[in-house]
Amino acid sequence: MMKHFLILFYFIVFTIGFSLIILGLFIWLKNKQETLKYFIMSAFALTLILFEQMVTAYNIANMIESNPLDIVIRYISTIGCGLMIYALTRLIWLIRGAINTKKKEWGLILFSLMPLIMMTLYYVTDNLVMVRVAGFLFFGTVLYNTIILIGNIEKIEDLILKSAIKKFLVISLLMFPILFFDTFVEKLPKIGEDFPFGLLSVFVFYLIFCGISIYYLIKNYHVLLNQPTGPINTGDENSEVDPNKSSDLNNNNEKLFENYRITPREKEIIDLLINGYSYNRICDELVIALPTVKTHAHNIYKKLGIRNKIELINLVREKNN
Repeated sequence: MMKHFLILFYFIVFTIGFSLIILGLFIWLKNKQETLKYFIMSAFALTLILFEQMVTAYNIANMIESNPLDIVIRYISTIGCGLMIYALTRLIWLIRGAINTKKKEWGLILFSLMPLIMMTLYYVTDNLVMVRVAGFLFFGTVLYNTIILIGNIEKIEDLILKSAIKKFLVISLLMFPILFFDTFVEKLPKIGEDFPFGLLSVFVFYLIFCGISIYYLIKNYHVLLNQPTGPINTGDENSEVDPNKSSDLNNNNEKLFENYRITPREKEIIDLLINGYSYNRICDELVIALPTVKTHAHNIYKKLGIRNKIELINLVREKNN
């Protein structure tokens, strides 16, 4: 009876999980938002990690042991850990508005490969320390990024994103004691006999995580789907900007900003606009909603007495000459 319940539970959990990934991927293919991309990557990484736990529990339920299968499944889980390290860190960088460089990017990629390297060394040396190091790197990175996220939550201007993240943090903090207890409940005398597969808390957390994510994606489906991916210009939709020609226009503009009472946030918007960024890319760069970007752009154009991005670049070039 327990075996059938376990199979049904896994089927429901992974059906909801893959529904989230497919829905998120479909929306990302339409709007190309960086935050959504790394969020979906994180969800997929968590799915790979839980896949190992599902197979392991299923093997126990059916008394099946297969060393080749165990190795393959462990590598799948390890790849999931590395992908989670990379995707979650990149997501936090976007939320914080941190500047990414090639050096930082390659450093993160190499760090994300460490769990895979440690697992390979474990099979070569048969030393469990390698597995523990891999686990420490994974959980340490997740914990660090969570702390950083908590410290920067109020800096997020997108109210929808902020609301979703707050719910995830509350649920994570509430379930953390259960998740921690579940790591060794199987080894406890008597209790372990009643719960041979643990408390399934990780799967419950995954179910809640996917459920909330799907809710927010569906609730804001049309907003996310209709966000444009190409260049957007207020007042002149046929005009385009060559980023190479405008890349030198974001210097020495302090006097211009002061004269027209440009706010710090508007200054950031101007710098990105004159460097060829579309509204959609500005959303990802500054982690704010598309309507917020449009409002800032409208205020900028109104203050400067111009109508579109082309006139903005011409004005900045004129003031710098």
